[in-house]
Amino acid sequence: MPLRLTQRLLERSLRRCVLRLSKHALMEHVLDKFFWSNYENINRHEKLPPRSNAETTQARSDGACLGQVFCFMKILIVTKNWIGDVLFQLPAIQAVRNHYPQAEITCMTAERCLEVLRAHPAVDHLIYFDERTTHRTPASKLRLIALLRKTNWDKAYLFHRSNSRALLLALGGVRQRIGFGSVRRLFLTRAYPEPKKVCHHADSMLELLRLDGIPVPERGIYQFYYSQAAKVRAGHLIERCGLKEKGFAAFHLGANWEPKRWPPSHYSQLADWIHDTLGLSVIVTGAAADKPLWE
Repeated sequence: MPLRLTQRLLERSLRRCVLRLSKHALMEHVLDKFFWSNYENINRHEKLPPRSNAETTQARSDGACLGQVFCFMKILIVTKNWIGDVLFQLPAIQAVRNHYPQAEITCMTAERCLEVLRAHPAVDHLIYFDERTTHRTPASKLRLIALLRKTNWDKAYLFHRSNSRALLLALGGVRQRIGFGSVRRLFLTRAYPEPKKVCHHADSMLELLRLDGIPVPERGIYQFYYSQAAKVRAGHLIERCGLKEKGFAAFHLGANWEPKRWPPSHYSQLADWIHDTLGLSVIVTGAAADKPLWE
């Protein structure tokens, strides 16, 4: 039997086992008895406050419901783990909201990314998930499954290319699991091939939605939202640094991996150009570990 056919048969068998397990009464019993009562100690499930009329109108620009079946849909979006990646995914999140203006949209993301999404008017709920810390153990993953099973999810978009997350969603009872999966298609119900051309991460997420039948703009529009409290804190910081009365440019030199970092010498040349041409001061942001980059 050819290797490819054997692999597909194994994948199909495993997918059926997962589907049956997710619906089995024993799964419900185990979750109820051992994990349901204290899942809130592990999972953070935030219901965000109601938006103002202006915010709702801006986020749900299509206005009317696209048919009664869409009005009560519950959609889960699984983001990547890093702030920069989540920022690149904001146009796709907005596109989902525009297509399903009356749906409840929940984002499952890492704790470090919560602030990026908390004030976004396209997002109704947040679920905190971090498999490297809080959800590292099998017991904590079962608690997450218990949390997911509380909601009757219609579909999930996996912006994070991960078989483990797709498996958690399958066990959590999510009926449609959509993502890129030419290789990682095992636990997806709709797997689309990766873009053949090299493209920006923001464009690849829009392409996923386009393949799934959601109209998206040619190029994504970035809209970054923040709370009033965050604006006040930033204002106080700017005032303490003596930058309140003059404009400035901010550089963030750090990144998690060296290949993602722009060379410091390039930042230096750009800073000189900004100062000489635009007359702006340049400030550098970052963590303590980033300090050697600008010294």
